[in-house]
Amino acid sequence: MYGWRAKIGVLVPCVNTTTEIEFNFLASRIPGVTIHSARMHLNLDDTLTKKGLLDMHSSAIEKTIPELAHANVDVIVFACTSGSFVGGRAWDLSTIDEISQKTGVQAITTSSALLATLDHFAVESVALGTPYDKTITNLGQSFLEEAGYDVVESRALDCIKSIVNDNRFTLAYDLGREVDKPNADCVFISCTQLPTLKIVRELEGDIGKPVFTANLVSFWYALKVLSIKFTEPEFGILFS
Repeated sequence: MYGWRAKIGVLVPCVNTTTEIEFNFLASRIPGVTIHSARMHLNLDDTLTKKGLLDMHSSAIEKTIPELAHANVDVIVFACTSGSFVGGRAWDLSTIDEISQKTGVQAITTSSALLATLDHFAVESVALGTPYDKTITNLGQSFLEEAGYDVVESRALDCIKSIVNDNRFTLAYDLGREVDKPNADCVFISCTQLPTLKIVRELEGDIGKPVFTANLVSFWYALKVLSIKFTEPEFGILFS
């Protein structure tokens, strides 16, 4: 049977066309691990807003998450960075609790995965790059600062709608180069819609420090809570 080792459940915003591809690509390298996804309604008629993210969360808790649980997954990943940091650290923790209580399945979020990654690598300072506008980016910065990390630089590209249709690898690479500062221990590229699998190792080599991205930290942390080891230096220091 497929997924004999672990079945990873993934919740993605309905406009996301990247997370499932990257998760499945990574899982294809690990015998017995499969990915099973469900889509959360997110209104992007105008732009990404706090209200839109909160509405997506409410709808997902009520409808999407219980449906995903029927797949008998072993962990559920709420794979939306902004959707998990939008209300601060307490909001993120409550999201994890709500999903677990609704399903009886261990849950993580992209934001909780990021904090676990930063803790694992003893990071103190972060350079934050996002495709969001400044308002949403500031919420992400506040989330990290609330958790005790120093955000030494942040960059908001304000291109969230355009990357739904044009999510090039070069966008994440260029963003990582631009946001990096000498006093940053690492670079974090936010948003699970941004594809980063093909650029992380090269970007790390060019800037000389760890690069963490939304999908990669989410997948890494899912494996960690499942106690599954996976080493593949092709995808950067996180999997080395």
